[in-house]
Amino acid sequence: NNVQWVTLLGFEAGGSAIMYQKLSVVVNAGYTYAYFTEIEKIILENNQAIGTVTLKNDPIPEIPPFEAIFKTSYSFLNNMLQPELVIVLALNQQAVSKSAYEKPTPGFVLFEPGLTYRPFTFATLLLGVKNLTNRAYTMHLNRNIIGSTNSLYEPGRTFYINLVIDL
Repeated sequence: NNVQWVTLLGFEAGGSAIMYQKLSVVVNAGYTYAYFTEIEKIILENNQAIGTVTLKNDPIPEIPPFEAIFKTSYSFLNNMLQPELVIVLALNQQAVSKSAYEKPTPGFVLFEPGLTYRPFTFATLLLGVKNLTNRAYTMHLNRNIIGSTNSLYEPGRTFYINLVIDL
């Protein structure tokens, strides 16, 4: 049975600026609120469908919450050395689908410092830390661990070193 009518409201916005010729700032954000004006929910009992009920204004499942990314960096030594800080913000998602048995997810903030070093025009070394504070978090679109109702969490603090060679 197809849905007759849905409503989607939202935005995506971004911007960047270079200040003082060496400091750069990038901001991206997005949010969507989407709902079915009317949808049938299948009633489950012991994992068996026993009937349906009609819901009005039920949020569409798998819509992420408000998310924003803020990135700032500064260039040293003729752009050879560039430290950066990325801050990732996701608000809690309470607009969840009752018809899809979706669960709310908590918000989080991540801090991710990094360093880019370009000793040659053909080589770039990237160093950094993802999830610096070792925050336990789950993205709203993550699935549960198979066979349980437990959330699948993202990795904790992760260190990385990448060498990029341009051929």
